[in-house]
Amino acid sequence: MKRNKILIFSLIGCGVLIGLQFIKPHIINNPITGDLQAPKDVKQILKRACYDCHSNETKLSWFDKISPISWRVASHVKDRRAGLNFSEWDKLTSGARKAKLLETVNQIIAGAMPLNDYQIVDPESKITQKDFSILKKYVSGMTDKQPIDTGSISTTYIKKEISDKPAVSISSNCKQ
Repeated sequence: MKRNKILIFSLIGCGVLIGLQFIKPHIINNPITGDLQAPKDVKQILKRACYDCHSNETKLSWFDKISPISWRVASHVKDRRAGLNFSEWDKLTSGARKAKLLETVNQIIAGAMPLNDYQIVDPESKITQKDFSILKKYVSGMTDKQPIDTGSISTTYIKKEISDKPAVSISSNCKQ
């Protein structure tokens, strides 16, 4: 009797999982309107660690297409693209671009990006110390060449951002 109940629940569970495969969100990769222009080494790091969620060049692995995992992936990509989309870089002002790159380095310093579960399934997305140094140098070079033109990012933020100390969040007054 106990085996029959286990078998019935197992069959029902399998049926539900199979049924869920017919309910899948679609991740649409819209055309690229203006990609980030950066040195090759910077671009390679960002493509490897960020573009699957923060661009219109999302590449899904086979396991990303299995429901209910696909629901989380689609939701995550939608949210991340809304915050930063390298494929629509041309839609941002110069100051907003700088602010987004500063925020990107800030997120790496804080350990918030790339997400830990993403790094587990895609180990190549991990930001190494060398990668971080390259990104930090690129971003600090941007801020040295021109003053930040958003008017809402202080030089204190830039100095803290470029150091290895915990970062300060960007003001909500930044243009996006």
